[in-house]
Amino acid sequence: MASFSDLPKDLITKIVVKVANTSFADLVRVKAVSRSCNEITQTNGFLKKVNLLFMHYPWEHRDVVSEFKNRCLDQGNPTALFLFGASEFFEFGKTGEGYTIILKAAKAGSSMAQYCSTMFDLLAIANIKKNNHIFDELSLPLDVAIKHQKDIEMWWPKHWAYPAPPR
Repeated sequence: MASFSDLPKDLITKIVVKVANTSFADLVRVKAVSRSCNEITQTNGFLKKVNLLFMHYPWEHRDVVSEFKNRCLDQGNPTALFLFGASEFFEFGKTGEGYTIILKAAKAGSSMAQYCSTMFDLLAIANIKKNNHIFDELSLPLDVAIKHQKDIEMWWPKHWAYPAPPR
């Protein structure tokens, strides 16, 4: 009779990622299922694929959660990059660094980061053209913003059912 461990490793990895995406407690539970599941949660592939945006974290285990997030960030996890960039941008006011990290997360595949970087670019372009100086702290020169407009046009039709922004 076949068992869970007889499944192909890539299928088990997909299952473990799906289970772990909902909460940190579920991640701990799936690690306890078997030695192979625990090993999968330690791999670079898992750390890069797990989605941290909708994961619920227990307050009593903040240190363990922070270490897990840092390991995901080290592996270039798109959602970890986005959360870190958003934190730098909004919480600490490091707009230039935060924007750069959010853009990196967008290029890594985070749709939330793609949306945010698109909105930042549109705001920067609008403010530069109007000479409002409201968004100057973003440190985004006009030529860079216009270059990113190609990214906006690339992501726009894929994620929203609206016409592309006018040039």
